[in-house]
Amino acid sequence: MNNAVVTDSYIEALKGKRVIEAIFTTYTLDIDFFEAEVLWTLTGKEMNKFSPNNDVRRRELAHYYQKNKLPISVFFDRKVNDWDTEESEQAISPLIEYLLVPVHSGNHAFHPKITLLFLEDSITNEKSILYVNGSNNLTYSGWWENVECVNMGLLSEKEAVSRSLLEECQKSIEYLSEKRKEIDKDDSFLLFDEFLVKEYRFDNNRDKYFSSYKNNTTFSEFIKSVVALENYDVLEVISPYFAEQETTVIELLSLISNQGCKVKLFLPKNEQHELLCNEILFDKINEQKNIFWADLDQNIQEELQIKTVIKTDSEEHNKIRNVHAKVFHWHNSETKESIYFTGSLNLSYKAFNENEEAGKLFFVDNGQEHLISIKEDKPVFADDLDIFEKNIDSTNQTVYMFSFLSLIYDWKLKTLVASVTLDTVNIYDFILLLESQEINLKKSIEFVDFNTIEKVISSNPYLDIKYDNKIQKVFVNQKNFTHKPLDLGSLSVKEILDIYSKFEIHNKSSELIQKAIQRALNTKGIESDIDFLNDDIRQKNFFSEYSEIFYGLRHLKKLLQEDSAKQEYFLDETTKAMDSIPILIQETSEDKNMDIVSKYITFLYIKQMYDEFGRNVEFLDKFISRLKEENSTQFTENKDFIEWFESAFIMEFSSGAST
Repeated sequence: MNNAVVTDSYIEALKGKRVIEAIFTTYTLDIDFFEAEVLWTLTGKEMNKFSPNNDVRRRELAHYYQKNKLPISVFFDRKVNDWDTEESEQAISPLIEYLLVPVHSGNHAFHPKITLLFLEDSITNEKSILYVNGSNNLTYSGWWENVECVNMGLLSEKEAVSRSLLEECQKSIEYLSEKRKEIDKDDSFLLFDEFLVKEYRFDNNRDKYFSSYKNNTTFSEFIKSVVALENYDVLEVISPYFAEQETTVIELLSLISNQGCKVKLFLPKNEQHELLCNEILFDKINEQKNIFWADLDQNIQEELQIKTVIKTDSEEHNKIRNVHAKVFHWHNSETKESIYFTGSLNLSYKAFNENEEAGKLFFVDNGQEHLISIKEDKPVFADDLDIFEKNIDSTNQTVYMFSFLSLIYDWKLKTLVASVTLDTVNIYDFILLLESQEINLKKSIEFVDFNTIEKVISSNPYLDIKYDNKIQKVFVNQKNFTHKPLDLGSLSVKEILDIYSKFEIHNKSSELIQKAIQRALNTKGIESDIDFLNDDIRQKNFFSEYSEIFYGLRHLKKLLQEDSAKQEYFLDETTKAMDSIPILIQETSEDKNMDIVSKYITFLYIKQMYDEFGRNVEFLDKFISRLKEENSTQFTENKDFIEWFESAFIMEFSSGAST
């Protein structure tokens, strides 16, 4: 397990490389997070070139991707993401072009978490494929907060490669191509296909990759074919999710261990230290002679920063990193030989036998045990056991006719392409409801009056479709975004200051996940997001009626003090960033509803900030002079006060915090 957050691993792996095409698979998907936090890693640009604010960063990325088109496909489990229910309407309208492929896997889950990136060296133009599999979903917690396991392997035609890795990439591309063509009939993943049939030199690596896209082999069968179970007397299992039946857990463990093996099973807990297993399973494990509940060794907990402290100005908050990694570890206590399997598989019947899963098995000659047996004398059980992955063992076989319909709107050709993947369903039986029109769907509809449909999908990526007298909103993929009008809009003074007000950063206890906490404070819907408000001094400030200005700019100044790399983004006169100080100055000067004193205080505070960071203040003096000229009467009548006020502005007020 790596003690870095997943995003940092991607940044390191992509140094000196250009991403030419990208494929992601996930169980749960957060589109907002994917656009704001994942897609920037593919640009090759440093994070400091983008805004810390999610909304602004998405718009900046939209502008970047419209100029630098990058083919991206995202595969996810259709059921768990409520893609065919009213909840799916909460999805945001994509600002960036990528193909969303919801995978319908019947009564089991589409559960692999893999990434395939087709790369080009920035200097030599050498091509390669980065293959990643692990336990992390395309969510904030998966990329920034949880303890996860990620495996990365590189295929390069100039270096010896793992035969197993090559075969796994070929297998993944073949399966995902089939699923992609159910949505988009265009040729898919040609770059990958051509690269994967090249002649390679193979190394002597013993690592083995595993996937079960078509249930061709079970996990236990795979393990028995690779691992000599009789040689290992310890099995350690970390799984954040268990099979619902306690007898199933014991049976699964027996399939992947020898009879005399000591099995240590990680006992997951939530932040309240409640146990994430049911009481029957807990007691059943305690009855076993060779299976024991366990926890991570204390040294490993410290290394992984399981427990962390978030500091705000007023108080400290304990934060627990949830363990979402899935690890199977076979260990020989005499020879110290170890075999690890990490990936997407939980300790459940469906994961072992039915789900689509992926992972990697690797050998370590000088291994160690990571879990220590524990005894819970007074166990408290959590009410909600599925904090990570709901419905993963669901047997719901309900068939939604709409789930077999896919729609793609082409901004260049002004056409809506429709297709169905079920032979018993006719495309012509679906009716598009567009304002007052009822249009029978067909494989391709070319719109003469395309303004209506484009107006709808620009703000909401769903169209109303009627089938068998039932109406449902169906998601519309969009392509050729370079022909889509990109209206990034602008921010008002209040909106910019509101963004700044959320830049509270104080985390001195953990350098390893400092960036994760920073993003937690800037991302809506994250628990940590409540903490920065504890320092709200707006009601106590000397200039209480102008506290929004002081509050927002004060937090921006703190951000720039702690992250000096951001100074160029926020302070440079040449920047075009919509939440930068030059834009704030422009919006302040042009805001006809903003009172003179507010404008004056804003300019003075910004001048002080620029001066503190060693920046040129001449252009600010011009704005202040212009403001005084345009309001000469008020400033002339209060000349003595103005002179004192400007000289005293940088002083610390006795009531409230310093400016």
